[in-house]
Amino acid sequence: NGRAHLGHIAGPLLKMDVLRRHLERAGAEVRMISMSDAHEAHVLIKAHVEGT
Repeated sequence: NGRAHLGHIAGPLLKMDVLRRHLERAGAEVRMISMSDAHEAHVLIKAHVEGT
């Protein structure tokens, strides 16, 4: 996955925050629950494609 870059936090965290803000502005009551995983699906797919 290379050196640390904005995508490392933007992937899992920024998407969740943007959606939360949108829903709140639309009047929804939002509870944000965060969990941790070793990686996102795209990492697993890339590893499978590369045979690693």
